[in-house]
Amino acid sequence: MDINKLKKHAPIIEQSESKTVNDFIAQGDKKPTKKAESIMVGFRMDEDTLERLDRLTNGLGKKRINILRASLLAFESLSPSDKAKFLIEIMR
Repeated sequence: MDINKLKKHAPIIEQSESKTVNDFIAQGDKKPTKKAESIMVGFRMDEDTLERLDRLTNGLGKKRINILRASLLAFESLSPSDKAKFLIEIMR
C-alpha cells in the first residue's frame, strides 16, 4: 500500500481550540508565585484566651494561625465604635 495515496485527515483540534490548549499548557508551565515570607513572632497569652483559641481551633478543625488571621479580618471590618467596645472589653 502506497502511503501517499492514503487520505489525509484534517487535524482533530481546530485552530482556535489549539490556541486555547497551548495557552492552557503555557499557564501550567509558569512557576507559581512565591508566598509572602512568614516571620516567627512570639507573644504571651493568658490561659483563658489560649483556652478560647484552642476551643475554636479544635471545634473548627483549623490551625491557630488561621483562627487569628480570621479574627484580624473580622476586627478590621468593624466600625471604630465596635472596635473600641471590644478593646474596652478585653481590658477588664
